[in-house]
Amino acid sequence: MFKSGLAAQISRIVRRRHLTQADAAKILGITQPKVSFLLNGRNDGFSIDRLFRLLNNLGCDVQIKVSKPRPRSRGRVRVVAA
Repeated sequence: MFKSGLAAQISRIVRRRHLTQADAAKILGITQPKVSFLLNGRNDGFSIDRLFRLLNNLGCDVQIKVSKPRPRSRGRVRVVAA
C-alpha cells in the first residue's frame, strides 16, 4: 500500500508535467521501460528507498514523520502529498 502510494505520486507528477516516458526516464535516471512499469502501477521492482530517490529527482522533498504512540490503536502508514 505504501509503495503504491509513492508510485502513484510519481505518476501524478509525470502526468501533470506532461512528460513523455523518455523525458521522465532522463529526469528519474531510469530506463523508459521502468517508467512504463511505474506509470502502469507495477512497482514490484522498486524499493521504498528507490521510490524516495525518484521523488527527489522530480524535485520533491520526502519527509517521514513518526507520531506519538497511541496505546489503544494500531499505527498506520500513509502517503500524503503536499
